[in-house]
Amino acid sequence: MHDGGSAGSGGSAGNDASQSEGGAGEGGSAGEAGGGSGGSGGVGGGAAASGEGGDSGEGGDSGQGAGPMDAADDSSLIDGSCDGGDCDAEVPDCETCVPEPPSGWLGPVVLADTEINDCDGAFPTARADLNNNLVAPAASCTCDCGDVKANCGSMKFRQSAPAACGATPGEEVVLPLADDCTEVPQSASCGRAAFSVAASGASCDVLATETIAPPTWGSDAPLRICAGRVSVGSCGNDQVCMPDVPAAYVADACIYRSGHHACPAEWPDTYQGYDSVIDDRDCTQCNCAASGTPLCTSELSVFSDPACAAMTDTTTVTGTTGSAPLSTLDPMYMRWTHPTVSGVTCTPSGGEPTGTAGQADKHTVCCR
Repeated sequence: MHDGGSAGSGGSAGNDASQSEGGAGEGGSAGEAGGGSGGSGGVGGGAAASGEGGDSGEGGDSGQGAGPMDAADDSSLIDGSCDGGDCDAEVPDCETCVPEPPSGWLGPVVLADTEINDCDGAFPTARADLNNNLVAPAASCTCDCGDVKANCGSMKFRQSAPAACGATPGEEVVLPLADDCTEVPQSASCGRAAFSVAASGASCDVLATETIAPPTWGSDAPLRICAGRVSVGSCGNDQVCMPDVPAAYVADACIYRSGHHACPAEWPDTYQGYDSVIDDRDCTQCNCAASGTPLCTSELSVFSDPACAAMTDTTTVTGTTGSAPLSTLDPMYMRWTHPTVSGVTCTPSGGEPTGTAGQADKHTVCCR
């Protein structure tokens, strides 16, 4: 390491003066570049008649600046950080000297074609990729409506006396959930079946699909910024030392920074690209609006066995108005199918593509 110059000596004492104070001595001049010691303080002023001696002078400033440093004194990653303890790694041998990066730029780095090679050797740390020509089509969306649903209530069956066939009501039986086999203990020559309430609360199933293709880059395999350890080494002022760079790299001495920038004159070869994607593509919500008056319809069947396997009669039940007469059995078993809903129109809305995908995190790389 080159030493700085020695500091200057302190200034002389002030002269005696009648009825006055002695002046303070001035400090010595600063040493030359290299970090020398500060100058000595000036000698105090002489005694004045009936006065006081002057204050001692202040020391001179320390010398500033430094000559080229040994590699071991100034080795670091190109951006001043030590990822994962890299600062303890061996500094590569110096192969060539390149200018220090201008203010605002980082480097030197190398540029790898990821189709051929990657960050390794003396430049193992990937900083960013340079991608271009983003391919990200709009979202593919569909919106449709499916089955109509409504509250149809329970199924009820009212038996009637054989002679009157409906004129003299008998016991009313509320059948449980659809598709359950239910015993009706009293026989009847006829009966009426109906839903317990008028259909209400109609709604439609929503049938929506959404396909968003992953974004890709239309360019070839991306270029990658690779950083490593560099040092001043034996290079002169305003230069840093580059190790030997294999021929497989696209460029073997580069600087870089975030954003879109013009390259400095000493680094004329320009490469630019994007390292990431901002993607907010989506589909708007799909909705189905139901309109009209719902009407519930079901098939009510009569069976002679408790497993509802031997059917003897069936009738269609629509709304709350009742059904045709049913056959006489003692006992008889009934089962009704899950109702269908009619009289309702479903109108889909939404399911439109929205948003875009954009290139982000641009970098400019300048090489020589």
